[in-house]
Amino acid sequence: MAKVKKVGDEPIEKMLRRFRRECNIDGIKEDYKKSLLYEKPSVVKKRKKQEGIIETRRRNRLKSVIL
Repeated sequence: MAKVKKVGDEPIEKMLRRFRRECNIDGIKEDYKKSLLYEKPSVVKKRKKQEGIIETRRRNRLKSVIL
């Protein structure tokens, strides 16, 4: 959960900007959007498998660059 405390004479607009940035970093907005629509279990499985393939390729590419 993103929390923001007021620092000194900080205006509300600046606090709101910091709060939005914290929410983006935590991924709250993406989680909310994912929970709005139902995704069939088969679609979830396919998406996670594809994400894993992409991540594995990225890691392999980074390993080859470092070595």
